[in-house]
Amino acid sequence: MRDKVRRNVMSEMRELARLYLVFKELLEGENVTTEDMFIRGHLPTLREVIQQMSEKSDEGSTSKEKHGLKLILNAIVLRTIKSIKGLYTETKQDDKFVEFHEAYLFRSAEMFANARYQCVVNSVEKSRRPECLPDENEIQKLKTYIANEVQRITKDKFDPANYSTLRSLIVTRLTIYNGRRREEPARMLVSQWLDARDNNAWLPPDKVKEIKNLNYLEKERS
Repeated sequence: MRDKVRRNVMSEMRELARLYLVFKELLEGENVTTEDMFIRGHLPTLREVIQQMSEKSDEGSTSKEKHGLKLILNAIVLRTIKSIKGLYTETKQDDKFVEFHEAYLFRSAEMFANARYQCVVNSVEKSRRPECLPDENEIQKLKTYIANEVQRITKDKFDPANYSTLRSLIVTRLTIYNGRRREEPARMLVSQWLDARDNNAWLPPDKVKEIKNLNYLEKERS
C-alpha cells in the first residue's frame, strides 16, 4: 500500500513539474515560481498550459485533445490547491487562496465540460463492449482473493494498521460487483442497437465461438 501511494505521489509530482515548466516557458523573461501558477492574475496562462498539455499532434496539422489527461491535470491542480491552503493560512494570505480557488472553480465548468462528456461517451461506446471487458475467470480469481483477504484480516483481533488495506478491498468489491448489467439493454442507444444487430459488436467473442448454428442471427437481421 505504501509503495502504491508513493508511486501515485511521484506520478502527480511529475505532472505538476511538467505544468510548471510549460507555465514558465509561456511567461518567458519573468522570474516565475510554482506558487505563481496559483495566483488569480495568472489563471489565463494556467488554462493555456493545461490546454497545451492535453493536446496531441497528429501526422497532419490538426491536433486532438487527450480528454482523460485533461481531467487528470484538473484533479492534480485541485489537490495542489488544497495542499497550499495551509501555506496561505499560515502566512495570512487567505484572501489570495479564496480568490484563486473561486476563480478556478468558476472557469472549470467551461474548461473541462467537453472532456468529461467525451470520457463518458467513450466509456459508453467502447469500454462496455464485450471485447473490452475483463475475462470472467480473472474476475472470479479477484473475487476469491478479496473474500479471503477480508476474512483473514477480520478473523482475529482487528489490527488498525490493516485498516487502509481492508478499506481498499471493500471499495474494490463494491465497485466491481455492485453493477447491474442486466439493465444495460434497456439503456442502449439506437446506434448501439444497430451496431449490435449489424456487426455483432455487443456479442462476447468467446460466446460466439460456442454457438454451433448462427442461422438465427441471419434471420434477425433480415
